[in-house]
Amino acid sequence: MRSPLEAPARALLLGALSVSAGCVDLRQFDLSVVSNRSVALGELDPASLPVERRVEGEEAVWTVLSVPLGTPTLEGAVDDALAKGDGDLMVDAVVRRRAWSALLFGRRALVVTGDVYRTRDSGGTP
Repeated sequence: MRSPLEAPARALLLGALSVSAGCVDLRQFDLSVVSNRSVALGELDPASLPVERRVEGEEAVWTVLSVPLGTPTLEGAVDDALAKGDGDLMVDAVVRRRAWSALLFGRRALVVTGDVYRTRDSGGTP
């Protein structure tokens, strides 16, 4: 036989779980040009360079009880995007902050998306 309090207790538990979990995706800022490598911008002709469009780089950390286990950095997110796009310069970059949490743990990330250009040949010379 079920207790008369069982249904309200389930509803209360479901409500508490839905309030304690969540996610966010916020646009932080835009960057016209970004790189963490030495690039001679004055001598570049973007039309003649190899490009990978809409490359997304991310640096993320886990959270426990809403306490982050580190700090995601723009440098790490840009490094990831440049590695994925096999380049050294990102143009028209959009920086976003993404996060989610579910009761005890979660994840926070800094995400950068843009066009990645390769200004150096595979030998490493500009």
